[in-house]
Amino acid sequence: MGFAIIWSNIKQKVSDELYARAIEIVNDVDTPEIEKTFTEINDRLTAKVNANISNFNSSFTAEISRIYAEIDGKLNAEAKKIKACDDDFSKEAQKILSMINNVTTRLDNIEEACRNDFASVNASIDALQNGLIQYYAIARRNQPV
Repeated sequence: MGFAIIWSNIKQKVSDELYARAIEIVNDVDTPEIEKTFTEINDRLTAKVNANISNFNSSFTAEISRIYAEIDGKLNAEAKKIKACDDDFSKEAQKILSMINNVTTRLDNIEEACRNDFASVNASIDALQNGLIQYYAIARRNQPV
């Protein structure tokens, strides 16, 4: 239940109580002057209660607004700090990913070079084998039986 509702209820209870007492007095002494005095007192009291509630409501609203602005400022400052940390982290992560990419590229190049060298070695071995086969084939032909 809001503060204004509570104050409104209190105001109503006070007003009702004053009215009930005034009715008792009026019933005891029913004169136009007493009725006029009661109305004046009731009007003044109502005006004063309303003014106090309005003042309190204004002060309360101003204080809540001040507290909100203070908290909002602090939260925004923290959010900026966190964003700066996130940005730094992102930059570092990008550097690391770039280094990993460079290493991967180098490894791919080394692997390709090894394959090429292996193919060259394999071709040399094949050539040697063919040469040996030819040599033994010639040597067998030249051997007396």
